[in-house]
Amino acid sequence: MNKKNNCICLKCKKEFHIRPSRIGENNYCSKKCMYSSHLWRKAISDSRLGDKNWSKRPEARERVRQFMLGKDRGGNVKECKTCGKKFKDCPSNSTVNCSKKCSSEYFSQIKGELHHSWKGGLTPIHLKERRGIKYKQWRTAVFERDDYICQKCGQRGGKLQADHNLPFAYFPDLRFEILNGQTLCIKCHREKTKIDLKINY
Repeated sequence: MNKKNNCICLKCKKEFHIRPSRIGENNYCSKKCMYSSHLWRKAISDSRLGDKNWSKRPEARERVRQFMLGKDRGGNVKECKTCGKKFKDCPSNSTVNCSKKCSSEYFSQIKGELHHSWKGGLTPIHLKERRGIKYKQWRTAVFERDDYICQKCGQRGGKLQADHNLPFAYFPDLRFEILNGQTLCIKCHREKTKIDLKINY
């Protein structure tokens, strides 16, 4: 046995052989010594007291909490970008907030020019209006006025769409006018679109 490759176990002080590539990494002669050397594991095992549901007992949780109080659990100390509170996180994580509440508040502010995907406002106006809350409110108002009934075939419910009597593209002032809308099923909407295309082109 090459004595140059021998190490002393930090737990039982026993001398053991180690491969040259593992020198400085492995400080214990066995898994038993490695696990028993961790004090926090001992605190948990002592708090069980033969109870299978030890983790549910508040006194066991309190003993472990008191033992770990003030101990360094590792991780990087970061500052929350929303509330400024300091918290610990894994070095590999890119978290910038201490909680879900702070995270949702932080990302709700990152929009428009502050967003990383901002390209100078290239989205056309008609797409912005179709995706906006105003359009959704207009559509709901049209459905409720027509009692969710197709105005052509009389179908109630199902897949319905809100259609503009005067085309959305040619009458921008009437886009959100409830009187300019009607409820149609998908089939009737397609037929009306074909007729509108023939008239306009």
